[in-house]
Amino acid sequence: MGPLWDFDLAFGNVNYSDATHPTGFWVKNHKWYARLFQDPLFVAKVKSRFIYFKGNQNLILNKIDSHANYLKWAQAENNKKWNTIGVYVWPNPVVLSTYEAEVNQLKSWYSQRMTWLVTAFNSL
Repeated sequence: MGPLWDFDLAFGNVNYSDATHPTGFWVKNHKWYARLFQDPLFVAKVKSRFIYFKGNQNLILNKIDSHANYLKWAQAENNKKWNTIGVYVWPNPVVLSTYEAEVNQLKSWYSQRMTWLVTAFNSL
């Protein structure tokens, strides 16, 4: 499939699509993937891969905290230069007043997404 990208879409950080919300399949019904999801073998592999990530959800949340901590000084300098914390920057769907609030928003969105995906994948 090639390199991964669009992590803004993958983690709800856009205001121009349904990807803003932690619920819904935004890619599954796209013409490129609709046929793949008709294949039971493909669906089984997707479910299997999801189970792996669901089982490691806390590891991923901890990585977010670790990366956020590592970047805390860089983000402070970035904000000092560009003044983006608490200011609307296109296409972010929410404006939060602190770096910590931004990190917590990401973790909350991710947790909600994973919870929704459990139910969604059970119905595939």
